[in-house]
Amino acid sequence: MSKIELNFCKIVQDSQDYGSNNEHMISRVYFTVDEKEYECNVRQPYGESFSFEKDPIEVEAPEELKKIINYGQFRDEVENYFRKAVSANAHGIRIDGGMNIRMRNNTIENPHKTSIDKAGISGAW
Repeated sequence: MSKIELNFCKIVQDSQDYGSNNEHMISRVYFTVDEKEYECNVRQPYGESFSFEKDPIEVEAPEELKKIINYGQFRDEVENYFRKAVSANAHGIRIDGGMNIRMRNNTIENPHKTSIDKAGISGAW
């Protein structure tokens, strides 16, 4: 089974509003594949029906990688990397409780390596 190694480098949290009716998050995750640098946007849309801790976040794969990577695994790995850095149980920015918290332009450097399947390889049988 052919794999691709992702080397996560950092997160730049562009904006995040937490604990308000307009809770949202927009950030970028930076990583390398075969020593080439990439970035992907991650976001949670505005709205009171979304929970930052529980609802999935949107992950936009870089255009050059879309046909190469298993997107489902990529999305899961990016989300896990982000949530380990920014959440109620995070090691970077811990958010738990509170109202109307607004954060902008935070950089969290946290190297992490993982691997995912190449495109076309699914776990189905």
